[in-house]
Amino acid sequence: MFAPYRRLDTMKLYTKAHGAKTTNLIINLDHDEWIIDDDSKILTELGFENETEVSLFNRELYDQFKLNPEVHI
Repeated sequence: MFAPYRRLDTMKLYTKAHGAKTTNLIINLDHDEWIIDDDSKILTELGFENETEVSLFNRELYDQFKLNPEVHI
């Protein structure tokens, strides 16, 4: 795996085709039930369809960010 991606251990649906997108352009902080934690299923079993968008992230950093979701520019 490429070095920048080694710390990414979690996948989460960002949005499905024709669905409303979140205002956060990096990751969807809503719908924690969309976190993919069963790696025994194929993507279609998890609800993936054409044009589904996915976020890849480090779960520990995600949980920390959710406690204080401020973005400083």
